[in-house]
Amino acid sequence: MLYINKYSPTPIYLQIIEQFEQLIFSDVLSGEDQLPSVRTLAKELGVNPNTLQRAYNEMENMKLCISVPGSGRYVSKGAKKILSEKKQASLKGIREIIKDAKLSGSTLDDIIKIVKKAYEEA
Repeated sequence: MLYINKYSPTPIYLQIIEQFEQLIFSDVLSGEDQLPSVRTLAKELGVNPNTLQRAYNEMENMKLCISVPGSGRYVSKGAKKILSEKKQASLKGIREIIKDAKLSGSTLDDIIKIVKKAYEEA
C-alpha cells in the first residue's frame, strides 16, 4: 500500500504522511478505517518503528487519525475534509501568485509553462 524511497530528499516520515493523505483523499482509506500497527508497517516498509511513530504522531496532530488505547489508530471521520481544506488553502496561494504574475505582465502561456515545469519538478 505504501512505498518508501530511501534515496528521496523527502524525509521518510513525510513520505509516509503524504501517502496516507493520498489514500484518504482518494477514498482508499476512509473515516474509522484502522491503520496498520507501527510494528507491522515498519517491518513491511523496512523502516525504523520510531520513524513510523513520528509519522503517526504528526498525523494525529493534523487530526487525520486518532489513537484508541488498546485498539490502535484509526482514520478520523473528518480527515478527508481536513485534506480538502488544506488543498484549497494551497490553491488560494497559487491563485494569488498567478494574479500578481498577470499584473506584472506575464502572459497566460508564460504562467502555464512555469506551472507545468514546477509541477513536473515536484
